[in-house]
Formats: sequence, C-alpha cells, structure tokens
Amino acid sequence: MSRTSWRPAYEEHIADGICHYPGCVTAPSIDQKFMVCSACKTVAYCGVECQRGHWKAHKKIIC
Repeated sequence: MSRTSWRPAYEEHIADGICHYPGCVTAPSIDQKFMVCSACKTVAYCGVECQRGHWKAHKKIIC
C-alpha cells in the first residue's frame, strides 16, 4: 500500500475527535489536536499517556 493511500484514514481519524485508547477519560473534541500512530496512521490519541497505554495491545493487532 502506498503512503498516499494512508492519508484519507489519517484525516478521518483526526476529524472524528475521539481518542482511540479504550481507557481514555478525555471528552471528545474536534478542536483538540491528536497524535497519530506513526507506524500505521490508523489510530489517534489525545496525548502521550493514552498512546503509551494502548501501545501493547495496538502493536499486536494493527502494527
């Protein structure tokens, strides 16, 4: 898959305003900037804590 084919998924996840860490307690917000997984670019997190918390499960399934 080419890098350009990942772009629409990246933009879609940023636009939904939802952190993909199941344990996240942050309210969804379209105005908030999200960090996207640099390996797969298919999930976004509201912050470093959520990204680190989800990494073990995420890397086994997606990355």
